[in-house]
Amino acid sequence: MIKNNRNYLDKILSDTNKNIENMSDSDLSLLYNELIKNPNDYKLLEQTFEKTKIWNELSLSDLRKPYWFTNDTNFEDNKWNIKINKKIFQIDFSNIIIDNDIKLTNIPNLLNTFKHWICIQGHPIYNRGLFLKPETLSINIRRIINFINSILINSSKLQLSKTYLKTINENYILDYLTEIASTGQYNGSLNYNNHITAYLKEKIKNIKIEDVMIFEKSYPLVSDNYAEGELKLTLDDIRKSRYWLYNNKGYSNNVIGKHHRKVFLKAFENKIIIFNQTPMIFEQLNLFTIQKNNEFLSLPCRTNEDQDYSKQDLQAHIKLLKTICYIHSQEDCAQIDITNFNEINIRRINKIISLRENGRYVTLPAEVVFKAINDSIEFIHQYLEVVLEALLKYSLLKKLDKKFSFDDFYSSDSFPKILKSIGIQYYEIKKDKNYYINLRKNRGFIDFYYVLLGSILLAIGAITARRTSEIIELDPFDCLLPKNIDPLLNKSREFEIIFDNRKSGIGGVNYHREKLARPIVNFVAQIIFKIQNFNKKCLYLGLISISNISFINLYSSHTNSWSKLTPNAYNSHLDLFCDYFETKVSQYSIGEFRRYYIRQHQLRRFFCMMFFWSKSFDGLDTLRYFLGHTDIEHLYHYITEPLTGAVLNGVKAHTLTEAYLGNSAPSIKNIESLRDVLLKHFNVSDLEILSSDKIAHFEKSTNISNKINYLIDENIIDLQPHFFSVLDEKNEKIQQFELILIVEDII
Repeated sequence: MIKNNRNYLDKILSDTNKNIENMSDSDLSLLYNELIKNPNDYKLLEQTFEKTKIWNELSLSDLRKPYWFTNDTNFEDNKWNIKINKKIFQIDFSNIIIDNDIKLTNIPNLLNTFKHWICIQGHPIYNRGLFLKPETLSINIRRIINFINSILINSSKLQLSKTYLKTINENYILDYLTEIASTGQYNGSLNYNNHITAYLKEKIKNIKIEDVMIFEKSYPLVSDNYAEGELKLTLDDIRKSRYWLYNNKGYSNNVIGKHHRKVFLKAFENKIIIFNQTPMIFEQLNLFTIQKNNEFLSLPCRTNEDQDYSKQDLQAHIKLLKTICYIHSQEDCAQIDITNFNEINIRRINKIISLRENGRYVTLPAEVVFKAINDSIEFIHQYLEVVLEALLKYSLLKKLDKKFSFDDFYSSDSFPKILKSIGIQYYEIKKDKNYYINLRKNRGFIDFYYVLLGSILLAIGAITARRTSEIIELDPFDCLLPKNIDPLLNKSREFEIIFDNRKSGIGGVNYHREKLARPIVNFVAQIIFKIQNFNKKCLYLGLISISNISFINLYSSHTNSWSKLTPNAYNSHLDLFCDYFETKVSQYSIGEFRRYYIRQHQLRRFFCMMFFWSKSFDGLDTLRYFLGHTDIEHLYHYITEPLTGAVLNGVKAHTLTEAYLGNSAPSIKNIESLRDVLLKHFNVSDLEILSSDKIAHFEKSTNISNKINYLIDENIIDLQPHFFSVLDEKNEKIQQFELILIVEDII
């Protein structure tokens, strides 16, 4: 009977006139039961999907011609050009050598396995029926390529040409996942450091130390070269490697003293299908002592930041690796024993290596945030217009006369007197030991402009509470409603910011994001309006092209050109702001102090934090003015409604932590109960350690905050405002509130 049922079902599925809509109830029931009984029958799954074409207009034939292939790319080609999110990159199978002397293209079944594995990452049938957004698709393809590269680079050990994928067993997969969890993608997938070590040793084997000694008269060893680093090289090996790099144009002109990022890619030539990671720079090979990017090391922005992979990180890898099971339905692919994947899970890997829980963004101390916002707004108010106008003039004059220099501009009447009066003397400050002293003395024009950009990003980021990517991608000319209305002259009007919501929209070939408009305060609307006008002038004067412009733009005097803001540049400008205004430095460990370098995700909780802390500095009037709400209960709901539970709980945990530690925090009713709850749910000795003076404040605060955050997440405690009305000195009714620690747990 079972056999007859399956034969009958095969007949239905092979009937081209049958689809999901005209199948009978009994046919659908039979199909459903077969799918439940045979979860690993991928051929049946795909045949079922084919019957849904009437709904989704998709076919499995699309699998080998995904929309992210460029028009000139076919599955059968051995060089693929892939376009995702406007970026084109090439995957090259054509010259891969496995087992030392065999071309991958000579083993078509094995080649097709790798190709098919990449293709299924973007097809809805293998992604819960969803079209993936470009960012997710890109991450998934990159992770699969990493594993494929791992197989190829270990081909000799795996005897890949003889065994195909039979040696990709449970132990190999566990070893791979453990490696990337403990050493990262580079070493987990490519054994990167060891490969570069071997590559350099081969290159330097005939170099004489006498030649190196002559070279070192001009380029002596620096302290970084002596440090124990990633490469397993002796000091003489390092000396010879520096000599070899220098003579083979291996050092960068952009970052003096560091080697080119791509200089070692030849070590992987014909071994991997694409190097899809940012190549590492090895400090051991520095030609000079390199100026630090920031004045201080940064305090961690996330809890558990310095630990290994999180469980969530690794779970995503496991899920993607298991998609190779779908290869079983492809007759032209090499097969793999899918039972190898059945017992691979987070629990097993966590027994081998300690995986951290997902880290939260550290909530910044209230005084750090409030001072930074105040500094940014004052800086923008004083210098936004004068700096933008000066930079526009300078760029235009350079366009008219290529020999025109900053010294010419500085000595002319066009250079603003106010900028001279505050200390500006040079175009750019020299990156030496006095850099940060000169930065705060305002010596450099372009440095001052970048502090302004940091101020703008911080103010807009905090007050709009948008994501980094959403701010970067603001329309350079049209992100303000109402359009073409000057907020400075219309302070009574309401303005909105237009942005693409990163967490919404649809993926696939017709990918688009949802556009949203959200209210903003008048001062931020003024900033946006002025920047939009600046961008329009730059475009009109031919100083920038439409393809190279973003809302915030970087300037190069050397080429007199503008370029779009990138995520790295975004953070660099926030860092420069923090060094310029000297955000708080805190003890990180015994004898070590680090600075709070602010990140946008931390700023998204600004208004929520301001509400909780307003009782300690009478800040409700400021909040009312900023947000236009007079009713404080409505104000609280307006502030907290858009926040995720994790963000709101983080602010609550931070507020409770500061109050518990006796810092300058708002008064919280029932705060004395918190210690009893902590004692009940956590180790007593742990609390005693946390109260020790030997532990740095940052670590102590972070550890307690994590515990309080857990208690809030588990609904054991909560921090809530209680609203009430009182009569003021004029006998008029006014609204007030108090913060109360609510303990749901019975002690």
